[in-house]
Amino acid sequence: MNIQTALDSVLTNNQRGVAVIPTEHGTASIDVSQSNALACELNAIAFSPHGQEYSSPDRLKSAADELVLKLRYLSEPLALIECDAEALAAQLRSSPPKQNEDDNKITYFECMVQPSEVAVERIERSEDGSRQKIPFKLTREMLLQVIEDIDGTFRLSAKP
Repeated sequence: MNIQTALDSVLTNNQRGVAVIPTEHGTASIDVSQSNALACELNAIAFSPHGQEYSSPDRLKSAADELVLKLRYLSEPLALIECDAEALAAQLRSSPPKQNEDDNKITYFECMVQPSEVAVERIERSEDGSRQKIPFKLTREMLLQVIEDIDGTFRLSAKP
């Protein structure tokens, strides 16, 4: 079963909760709040590779840079905020984030890249600095593209 077929099966049945979708280079997990024929509301997207090894700082940075370039179609483009070679983790965030003029809240995508997982979430930061995860909407086509782009990044980052 290809990614699109698996994704269509999950979203067509209006499945809520976490759905696991096998890909060529790993497994995508999507936490679905709701969906319809065109779009879905998600709490998070996570991708876990199977068998690919990119636990060197150079490969991690390469994967993070690749995701910044590939995920440009999100509502705000991502930028590499931090790449911690010791912890083997990279943090990407919307740049610039979205500022809500009415309540002074800031919302942004955050993508954590680690050797064992890539996680994409939407964060809301209040005036007092508190942060909370919030649902985000993507068209089905964009969700498929995100999964395929992350899957392809793991393939690319696994090359010596």
